[in-house]
Amino acid sequence: MNGLIQLKRRKGILIFGNSIVYFYGTNLMVGSISKGFTPYIVDSETSFDPYAVCRIARKVGLNPKDTLKKIKVARAFNPYQTLEIIKTLPGSKNSIVFLYGPLTLLEDPDFSISEQEILYKDLLRLTGDTIRKGQWVIFLQDVFNKRIVRMVEGIQKMKMMSLIVKIKDNTQLRVIKSDLGIRALSSMEVKEWEEQFFHTPLFWRKNYTN
Repeated sequence: MNGLIQLKRRKGILIFGNSIVYFYGTNLMVGSISKGFTPYIVDSETSFDPYAVCRIARKVGLNPKDTLKKIKVARAFNPYQTLEIIKTLPGSKNSIVFLYGPLTLLEDPDFSISEQEILYKDLLRLTGDTIRKGQWVIFLQDVFNKRIVRMVEGIQKMKMMSLIVKIKDNTQLRVIKSDLGIRALSSMEVKEWEEQFFHTPLFWRKNYTN
C-alpha cells in the first residue's frame, strides 16, 4: 500500500534522446487513447504529427478521425507561452499531459542566459506542481547540444519522476530509472519496451489514476 501511495505522488515520465522521441511519444499517446485516456499536448517543438497519429491509430485498430478528435493540442512559440499553457491545463484523473520539447524554446537567442535560467526553473516548478496535483506528465525532449543535456540532467533529479528512458536510436533504448515495473535493462528493443509500458501502473486506472 505504501508503494501505491508513493507512486501516486510520482507521476512524471522523462523520455529523451534524438528527435525520434516524438515518434515514440505519438505511439504512447495513441496507446493512452486506446486505454481510455485523453492526451493533452503542449507542443513547443511543432513536432505533433497528426498524420503519424492516423497511421498508428489504424495499426492498433482505432478510427483515425475519432482518435484525432480526442487529442487536445496547444502549440507554444516561446517559453512564456509554454508556461502559460501548463498553468491552464485542466488536470483530471483520465488525462495525460505530453510536453513536446519544452527545453528547445529556451535556446532562443532573444532571451538572455539569466532569463533562460529563470524560465527553466519556472518550467521545473510548474511541471512539479502539475505532477503533485495527481496529473501524469510525459516529458519528451530531443537532446541536441550540451546545454540541453545539462537541463535534462536537472529534470532527471526531480523526485517525482517514476520513469526515465533514453532513446539511443531507432530500435534501441535504455531505461535509466523505473518505478513502474519496467525492467531496467541496459538496453532493449523499443517494441519490447512499449509492450511493457502499457502493462504498467500508469494504465491500471482503478488503482493509480485517482
